[in-house]
Amino acid sequence: MPCTRKPIYGEWIEEKILAPVPLCHYVLTVPKVLRSLFHQRHRLGDLCRIVGRLLTEAYREAAPASQAGFILFVQTLANLVTFHPHIHALVTDGGFHPNWVFRVLPPGPAELLEQQLRRAVLQLLLADEAIDEDLVAKPLNWQHSIFSVNNRVRIEARDAEGRRQLARYMTRAPFSVNETDAPSRQGDRSPSAAIVGTRSVSRTLRGV
Repeated sequence: MPCTRKPIYGEWIEEKILAPVPLCHYVLTVPKVLRSLFHQRHRLGDLCRIVGRLLTEAYREAAPASQAGFILFVQTLANLVTFHPHIHALVTDGGFHPNWVFRVLPPGPAELLEQQLRRAVLQLLLADEAIDEDLVAKPLNWQHSIFSVNNRVRIEARDAEGRRQLARYMTRAPFSVNETDAPSRQGDRSPSAAIVGTRSVSRTLRGV
């Protein structure tokens, strides 16, 4: 799709893809200690497949005959201009039955999904020989570095504009230069340091 059409992607999703049903926005992140391993781009695809499988299983467990719908988006940067791979998921807040009747279901418990995400990602990285059992077993590695699932944002079925805005948000640029915080190497978080860092990022983007 040409870049000139990107601003209307939210409208295209609303008109061509989404059914007029309630939606839930999931954000799933991996711990800082593991993020650099996802510079191997194929692991981002693996992460998407894990998230898709976990969401499908969660909704089928709540209603075995139903099928949830979802769209997954990969983001790899945060406001600190650091590599921060995470998944945005636009998910139906319920499931479709074989006769296409939609039934609202309770949201998947975030805590349970976090546990399942942790188990699946660690198994993936172990199988890929990116980490070893010692890393997994040491509690200090996970004391302040957790897997996270947030599913608090919901859109009602009648809120077509809300669905468009959420789709636009998920397909935004990886980060906004105006909102970027770029600490110095010494950890200086002062406004002047952020401004200098932001200008540097701006120059870099213009050269891409």
